[in-house]
Amino acid sequence: MTAPLSDPDQRRAAAQIAQHSPQWVVIWGTHTRLYWAFPRFHAPPGTIITAPGTAELTTRMQHTELAARAHMPRPPQTPRTTSQPAQGE
Repeated sequence: MTAPLSDPDQRRAAAQIAQHSPQWVVIWGTHTRLYWAFPRFHAPPGTIITAPGTAELTTRMQHTELAARAHMPRPPQTPRTTSQPAQGE
């Protein structure tokens, strides 16, 4: 017996993950039988997450986000200035 090609439960699960993780595009691969996640944030080129189940997919997505954040350059800090008294004070 072959699996149905529409996979409504898996597609619905992918849509729910995507709704809760807007920084990702999440799809169900009908022929691969895997969930696929593509980052919408700055990540190393070619970053694509795949997993056979939703729990594994979301765990891998979280790990990828943490790793990407750790490698992002920090924003430049503005130099601190001391307040100067107004003239005449």
